[in-house]
Amino acid sequence: MTEIHGECAAGFEPVRAAFEENFAERGEIGAAFSVTRHGETVVDLWAGWADPDRTTRGGRTRSPTSGRPPRA
Repeated sequence: MTEIHGECAAGFEPVRAAFEENFAERGEIGAAFSVTRHGETVVDLWAGWADPDRTTRGGRTRSPTSGRPPRA
């Protein structure tokens, strides 16, 4: 079983369940996922490996929100 790191705010437990399911049932080897809502991080999860050879542990990844266009 892959250890899931991070936190989910109340009401976002289904997001964590889907994240866990990707490892348990879909063969995921590494992932990171974060959601910010109204300026507050409500989901921040990471687990697994950063490479297919499983030599480097994965970690947090912060990236721009994909639901909004980048701003200059």
